[in-house]
Amino acid sequence: MKISLKRKIAMTAVLAGIYLGVSIVSGFIVGNGLLHVVAGALLAIPFGWLIRETWSDD
Repeated sequence: MKISLKRKIAMTAVLAGIYLGVSIVSGFIVGNGLLHVVAGALLAIPFGWLIRETWSDD
């Protein structure tokens, strides 16, 4: 399924915004430091996959 460039950019922006919001909230929950870095890295895995799938053309 082909997705237009405008839609790909919008979906990437939305996913990046959601990731930043979740990352900030996790910072409040786990505190700043190494645990926050680990939580952010673990959260980046599914969001990175979603963004990569958005840009892959079938």
